[in-house]
Amino acid sequence: MRRILPLILVAVIAFALGTSGAAARLLRDAHVIAALPGAASSPTAAPGETATPATNGASAPVTVTVTTAVGGGAGPTPVATASAPAAPTKPSAPAAPLSLAQVRPSGATLAAGDWTNGTGATLQVMAPIGVKGLRAEVEARPTGQDFKGTPTGSGAVVNGVAAIAARGLAAGRYHWQARLASDAGAGPWVVFAHGAPAFGVQVAAPAAPAVSSPTNPQSNASYATSLVTFHWTATGDPAGIAGYSYRLDTDPNGAARAHIRTNEPRVSLGGLGTGVYYFHVRALDAAGNWGVGATYPVHVDVTPPDVRKIAFSAYYFDPALEQLSLDYKVTKVSTVTVGIYDGSGMRIRHLVLHGLKLPGVLQHVSWDGRDDKNNLAPAGSYSIYVRPTDRLGNTPISAPGWAGLNITYKRIVVSLSQQRLFAYDGPTPFLNTLVTTGNKELPTPTGLFHVMFGKSPFVFHSPWPKGSKFYYADSPVTYALYFKDSGYYIHDSPWRTSYGPGTNTVVGTPGQNYTGTHGCVNVPQNVMSQLYPWATPGTPVKIIN
Repeated sequence: MRRILPLILVAVIAFALGTSGAAARLLRDAHVIAALPGAASSPTAAPGETATPATNGASAPVTVTVTTAVGGGAGPTPVATASAPAAPTKPSAPAAPLSLAQVRPSGATLAAGDWTNGTGATLQVMAPIGVKGLRAEVEARPTGQDFKGTPTGSGAVVNGVAAIAARGLAAGRYHWQARLASDAGAGPWVVFAHGAPAFGVQVAAPAAPAVSSPTNPQSNASYATSLVTFHWTATGDPAGIAGYSYRLDTDPNGAARAHIRTNEPRVSLGGLGTGVYYFHVRALDAAGNWGVGATYPVHVDVTPPDVRKIAFSAYYFDPALEQLSLDYKVTKVSTVTVGIYDGSGMRIRHLVLHGLKLPGVLQHVSWDGRDDKNNLAPAGSYSIYVRPTDRLGNTPISAPGWAGLNITYKRIVVSLSQQRLFAYDGPTPFLNTLVTTGNKELPTPTGLFHVMFGKSPFVFHSPWPKGSKFYYADSPVTYALYFKDSGYYIHDSPWRTSYGPGTNTVVGTPGQNYTGTHGCVNVPQNVMSQLYPWATPGTPVKIIN
């Protein structure tokens, strides 16, 4: 007020003088007055201008206007006017947020309606860049609750964005709204996603799936399948199941890795060998929670049984005299079938053996030389195949088989009582001749035998030492047919001149005309020359009393 009064006084004096020169001098004098010590300085307004003096303390600003009056008189007349103090401007509250967004704690986008896990979500509020002193306030509540207009979280706006972490939320669905605020007040609320559920929170992980297998329905039983199928169901999860991870290994304590491998609740795995396997599976829900795993064991047995320890009674046989016998063992509990094939590869006989055959136990099967129609098979070479099948249905792709088994209808019959040898080809006699067999001390054995091999020429060496009554000197022969172990032959005997009944009845050193043989069958050389090439290996030799 002290600054204004001198100006008013100068203006009044100038008006009274009424001359422009005096007015100018007075204004200059007023400027000097205003600048005197103790007077506050103020900008000087030229005629027609407005000056706003600086404020001091609580004094309100005053505007002084200098005008020049136009009228009669010696010159312009200065007029001073004073305006009323202006009211201060009140700062306004912030406007609404530019936009709203939400992300997962990892920074990945959390779309409206999606689920997150116990780590919650980060709510983003966008504001104009460059406005200082802004903060964002959010209100997040379960979708079943109305908004109250009370913030549940806030954060400073930095570079146009405020990020407010929503943590520790209970399971359920949420909606949220946000506003901008400053010291001047709070702006209007803006609802995210127009009030639809913004996000869901699922804290609990999915339960372990329930696993089954249509190919291996009993987890403790073995199945003969190298392709195993698994099905599973996941219990209800509010967030829904996003996918599954699975693993098949031989570790009962294994686990599926945290990596989605399928979105379907089923899978088939092939190429499995014999063994025990463990299928592990776990679920990932849409909130990002990996559930606990389930394990389902499967026992796979795709190893076929095998046939071992094969032995045949003969490689040549005459069905009229004997059957062909086969001894064998299986490696697993099995049923067994036998197929007999002729030289052209046609199966002529199929034998189904009764009962289960135990592993490691000697088994026996015989063939009577007949086909499936009960007809005697013709002479020739045959093959026998033995096919074991275990209780799971495993069987060799190629059944073990043996070829070179021969049916022959040739046979040699030696009658000890008649001291005669007969040779037959089927029902047709080939030859017969008188012979000499072993004496009472070294008898010729009876039974059914087979020609094992023939030697021509051949030299016999005494198995008895010199001094034994059975000793004999080396004895060369032209033809020899070996039919029984321990040295039994059918052979010619150049040292003998008598054959037939009585030639083996005298007790004495064998080899003489009437003392018999050491157990062999002596045949005249001219007959033996016919018999030797005819009696091929395998020809049955039947010796009867």
